[in-house]
Amino acid sequence: MLFKQAESYAILDRYLIIQKTYVRRLLIGRIRGILNKSSPNAFKDERFQGLVDAAREAAEFIDEKSSEGLFFVVLCHIDCDGLASGAIVGKALMRMNVPFQVRAVKQFEEAVLRECFEESRVIILTDMGSGNLDVISKIDGGERVVVLDHHQPMLEYIKKFKGIHVNPHLFGLNGASDISGSGVSYIMAKFLNPLNIDLSPLAVVGAVGDMQNKNEERRLIGFNEAIVRDAVESSLLKIERGLMLSGRETKRLHEALASMLTPFIPGISGEEDKALAFLVSIDIPVKTGQFWRTPADLTKDEEEKLLNNLTAYMASKGIAQEEIMQLVGESYILVNEQRFTPLRECREYSALLNACGRLGKYGLGIAIAMGDRSRNTLNEAYATLDAYRRSLATLMNEVVRNPSRLINTDEFIIVNGSGLIPETLLSTVASILSSNYIKPLIAFTDTSEGMVKVSARAPRQLVNAGINIASIMAEAAKLVGGTGGGHDVAAGALIPVEKRSEFLKIVSNLLRKP
Repeated sequence: MLFKQAESYAILDRYLIIQKTYVRRLLIGRIRGILNKSSPNAFKDERFQGLVDAAREAAEFIDEKSSEGLFFVVLCHIDCDGLASGAIVGKALMRMNVPFQVRAVKQFEEAVLRECFEESRVIILTDMGSGNLDVISKIDGGERVVVLDHHQPMLEYIKKFKGIHVNPHLFGLNGASDISGSGVSYIMAKFLNPLNIDLSPLAVVGAVGDMQNKNEERRLIGFNEAIVRDAVESSLLKIERGLMLSGRETKRLHEALASMLTPFIPGISGEEDKALAFLVSIDIPVKTGQFWRTPADLTKDEEEKLLNNLTAYMASKGIAQEEIMQLVGESYILVNEQRFTPLRECREYSALLNACGRLGKYGLGIAIAMGDRSRNTLNEAYATLDAYRRSLATLMNEVVRNPSRLINTDEFIIVNGSGLIPETLLSTVASILSSNYIKPLIAFTDTSEGMVKVSARAPRQLVNAGINIASIMAEAAKLVGGTGGGHDVAAGALIPVEKRSEFLKIVSNLLRKP
């Protein structure tokens, strides 16, 4: 630990207020070593200079406002990347010893923003805001808003927005693959204080949770690579390449195999007994004596044998080669986290944060991300992760086995989640299912506010051919009185329930456009 800190967390409904006292105990040798290895100037690639300069400007603005004694409200999204983003900014503000509050929300809402505004407050939007510049620009005090986001921005409102806007799309980078929201927050935090380099692993967790390693090599690329390098060079992270089973050090081998959701393996994912039978059928021992083995116990030969058999099995189920390749990639190990826990490996950590957010335990997720490792907090988080995985596996099997839930049209795959999929789990289900198709996927479900939530995914090959699912969601939603946006490969919308059929027809027409 770089600092000796005493922190108390109070969870009030959707709020997380951090009341803190801390005394800086600088471990001089280690800190000097870190600062010698990396500084804000470490991001020297010319491709990134515009984004780096914008992040520096945001840090200078925050530093200036902190000296004026203003109160900071950090608004973040509830998914892994959002919670990681909020925690990074929260930790950076904590180290500045300024008053602040972190609040996680399901989606951007004008009413929430107005509620947070007071004359003496600065609002920092993390992992959201770029798609809502029209609303933010109309609010008095918009010049005190900092947007740290990676979603496609509303270009027509950029000049009207008077606050600080940091977004990779403004500088020729792709927010779906080059850097996540937590990565943008990390760059800014690093300019606030070089010691915030110890937050780099959390930005890696956010990027992995945002599936930014979903490429041919199954590793983080673009600006994410520079953040990974910060973490590795600071001796906070190590990289291992191989079979990417979840629960590498924490789960019994058959449990880890059954926990695989990306890619989803029909007949194995979510079904431990069948996963166990599969391992036995290919002569891979699941025990050493009386002790259950974990994925970390596999020898190289066993790992290769398991990979070969999984490849053959998935191919027999009609799963595309591109999706099968997701079985192999880079694992990012957080070396300072306790072994044999979900926090040790970034995919497990990201799943835990997603679980907290998707199951409504926002404060728990932020507390974990900000460093709370008390036994009660960890036990609650691990139990939440288990419940999340069970829910996802059940939902996936319900959808896959029911033709009325999974509909294959000429233009796209429809996932009808009404009455089945909770709105907070829709995007996760959409991401998992989309891995099995070479068409766009449109999933929807009803919300508690009487609206329809939509989550859309587009295969990378179609995006490379010119499809932009974020633009399609935004345009189609606007035409039916809703809102939409996101990334070129993953986006969402919120529309009136009576407009669902019309919305799908519009999306179909837009996808057919040359």
